[in-house]
Amino acid sequence: MPTVLRPWLTESYILTKHLKMVGAWKLEVTQPWTWNANTQEWTRQIMHYLNGKPVIRAEVILPKVTYEKYQQQFGELGNKPLGETLLYHNDAITRSPFEFKTEENIWSRRSTFYWREHPLTITETFITDLPTFKPRSLGDRLMSNFRARFTDYCHLIRLHRPIPILLMLWPTLWGLWIASGGIPAWKYLVIFIAGVIVMRSAGDIFNDLADRKLDGFIERTQMRPLATGRISVKAALGFAFILCLIALGLVLMLNTLCLILAFVGLALAIAYPFMKRITHFPQVVLGIAYNWGIVMAFAAVQNHIPWQGWYLLVIAVIWTVAYDTMYALADKKDDLKTGIKSTAVFFGNYYHAWIATLQALTWIGLLVLGLLQHFHWIFYLCLMLTLPFFIYQHTLLPEHQIKRCIQAFNNNQWIGLLITIGIAFSLFI
Repeated sequence: MPTVLRPWLTESYILTKHLKMVGAWKLEVTQPWTWNANTQEWTRQIMHYLNGKPVIRAEVILPKVTYEKYQQQFGELGNKPLGETLLYHNDAITRSPFEFKTEENIWSRRSTFYWREHPLTITETFITDLPTFKPRSLGDRLMSNFRARFTDYCHLIRLHRPIPILLMLWPTLWGLWIASGGIPAWKYLVIFIAGVIVMRSAGDIFNDLADRKLDGFIERTQMRPLATGRISVKAALGFAFILCLIALGLVLMLNTLCLILAFVGLALAIAYPFMKRITHFPQVVLGIAYNWGIVMAFAAVQNHIPWQGWYLLVIAVIWTVAYDTMYALADKKDDLKTGIKSTAVFFGNYYHAWIATLQALTWIGLLVLGLLQHFHWIFYLCLMLTLPFFIYQHTLLPEHQIKRCIQAFNNNQWIGLLITIGIAFSLFI
């Protein structure tokens, strides 16, 4: 085997990354997924081009069961690459050693990946000489590993999906603005915004730790870092501990009442994942945990919690149960198989009516709050503008399609933003 070619063939990391480093690289599917009735396998062929010249012909083979599992995870496979996330930098993926062969000085290699015991075989034929290869330096390898691990930890705390952070932040700002009677002090804004981000992240880790053995059976969650083994339980616990220390440091800048409430909030965050095994109403516990920042905001600013704080918490919990039921609808069919409880399961075919009722209670509750607090007319305008969003969300829910249910869930960020704007302007003007 030519010495220039050997490193390309033996390196376990992605070959195409290095092709990109030495020229213009392009991937083209020359044969889409094709069913072979004789072998009961799906196959497709991909050509890799470098500077316009074909250099590697790859054939991907998936048994029928594997193909169906991948379809469940990625949707329509079409001509899209399966992606590095699945096959590389993933401790849950095993791979057979490369098998090499040469015919008329044309080298090829074959390897089989196993994801949850489902095989995927890739054969790569090197149809031309590859450009001169310089093995990666130790620094490059360390940086590549760092990027992969950093991405895994970002996925663990859902930084790639920040909307839940906003859904947790908006009610906290409602409480902070009302408790302050106007624009809050910068100290409180910084502490509570940072606290929401940190505790939301820690809560995600607690949830994934509790569900790590179940997530693998849920279509939406089976690629989470703990479910796939990309992050160990010990590492996740360590990360959660660090986040809790940061949260403690933030709370210590507030008063004693806030410190006590913070431990209650931590207990709620830890308890929530286990409620899914006990009651059909884990969304209520989630709602209290998600919106606990409201009472903490009143405690921080006023050193006690007036009726407005508890009233606002109830409204926010009702709203949370409504939008998290939409989220739970995405997993309903899998939850029924695994025995996980949720309001989506409890509401059954009447979920539209239940969600609409909860949304109506939220809307009326906010209207009453505005009247009692003598808010400016801008608040009522913002409240009216939330109605189209509530209605639109219901159009996304039929058939319980994952993407549409998540889209309905995410759409609530605009409702939270509108109410925040209404409250802020009312207390500013």
